[in-house]
Amino acid sequence: MIYAAREGYIEPFKVRLPRIVEERQPVLSAEEVNRVLEAALDTWRPVRNYAIVLTLLDSGLRRGELLNLEWSDINLETGRIIVRESKSRRHRTVFVSQKTLTHLNYYHAKWPGSPVFPLTPGGLVSLFKRLSKKSGIYVTCHAMRRSFATLSIRAGLPLPALQRIMGHRSIETTQRYIYLIDDDLEQAHTKHSPLSLL
Repeated sequence: MIYAAREGYIEPFKVRLPRIVEERQPVLSAEEVNRVLEAALDTWRPVRNYAIVLTLLDSGLRRGELLNLEWSDINLETGRIIVRESKSRRHRTVFVSQKTLTHLNYYHAKWPGSPVFPLTPGGLVSLFKRLSKKSGIYVTCHAMRRSFATLSIRAGLPLPALQRIMGHRSIETTQRYIYLIDDDLEQAHTKHSPLSLL
């Protein structure tokens, strides 16, 4: 409500604000993921940088959560990771696949010190700028997190499970991370059309 002065008193009147169109943030395709991984192998510290990209894409960790990881937080046999420094200030558990786990073990043999990824936030941002330049794809830590969410849903992960993995308090927050293209919706409709049950 906006007020205007008229003849010694204030009279309210309504103003219609322009509608803000929410722009969908980019999500990496499988081909783009491979290009970013290849770019990571073409950097000064390929083993570490490859591990960073794999871990982010496979776990949905936030930038700060990744940088706060200690080796004691990672079970190098099962792929279970305890996130102790999260945005919600609550511990949670995430997981990585065998491919990521194999590379983390290889990286751990070369760098057994802690933290797991000895970088500052600015250093991590700089790394992703270099990866963007090398791969030709604009990529950030947050793009990794969005891609994890969307690719996980496409692979069949239930939304409530994704919410817990990502550490969101509300499922609405999780839904904002998911970008389903028309082909996804067509496949979902084909599989779940109510007429297919008749």
